[in-house]
Amino acid sequence: MNKLSALKIILALLPALIFTQSWAWVTGKHYTLFALLVLWAAMVWFVLDYADKNKIIFKLLRALEIAFFLLPISAYAAVSILSSLMMRASSSEFERTGAAIGSAIGGTIVVVIALVIGLILGLITHIIAGSFQKKVDKNIKEEPGKNFFTQNKALTIFIGMIILVIIVDLTSKTFIK
Repeated sequence: MNKLSALKIILALLPALIFTQSWAWVTGKHYTLFALLVLWAAMVWFVLDYADKNKIIFKLLRALEIAFFLLPISAYAAVSILSSLMMRASSSEFERTGAAIGSAIGGTIVVVIALVIGLILGLITHIIAGSFQKKVDKNIKEEPGKNFFTQNKALTIFIGMIILVIIVDLTSKTFIK
């Protein structure tokens, strides 16, 4: 265990928390603690091979940037699921009309707030990560990857998250069937 292990573990928590928020919105808050632990482990695995502190921070800031930019998309998914559930639970035309209007107004507000927060924090994170990228580019000593999964860790984590969302969707009873 090297001296940067604690840094990797602690810094990996922030992108994992933001990804977990998106997970909670998309899945209807199912298996959120499990998702946090899996995403945290994935973020640590994402930077596990790196020995340069600047590269670790840069990679985790880029993951955090992606997480912030995904917030409005996951908020839209949550609003869509919630409005569909409200429409399905309504028994009369009057109730369905009220649910449609209420979910349209409330959903728009939620998605716009998530968009503003995601864009502002994503841009701030992008700017900060850019300063670390300059430091990393000075010390370019890229280690060759061993296989596809170690070379493309971000893609592997993304595919894994999609598979986990599908598994939770199939096992959850509150999703629209």
